[in-house]
Amino acid sequence: MLETAEIRGHLEALAVRKAVARLDPLGEARLEACLEEEGPSRGLDTLGELFPERLGLHRVIAELAASPVLAETLEVFFRRTAVYALLLPLPEEELIASAREHREIVATMIRRDADGAEALIRAHASLQGKGDAAMLRERRWQKGASSRTARGEGDRP
Repeated sequence: MLETAEIRGHLEALAVRKAVARLDPLGEARLEACLEEEGPSRGLDTLGELFPERLGLHRVIAELAASPVLAETLEVFFRRTAVYALLLPLPEEELIASAREHREIVATMIRRDADGAEALIRAHASLQGKGDAAMLRERRWQKGASSRTARGEGDRP
């Protein structure tokens, strides 16, 4: 998961930089429309409803980069990320934080600050990967704790 997030972060940083260089009013409108479609503003409460909108912004950024190879490559990482999200649903507070990060990324892109947008999207991908890995470790621990308790071995040291 961490490696996926790291590589995705590098690729999305490239996509953001290319998209900012080509951004026009139509592209700005597409980015802003993605923010309108995101879950918390629409009251969506399940990952199945929410996740396509979360990836929508990332896909639009890849399209705005105008590199079919980059968009196709990123799609592999988006699919992998979607699988992780189905296996490890994010807590509501992390979904809200992600939506806030998306707004910051878009605002920075619209200001034509390629360096700032690149830094934000790298951090966004990195935090998501670290969060997924932490949740997986916690679930493994909880599963193991249930087994240890059943065997009478006690709690976490």
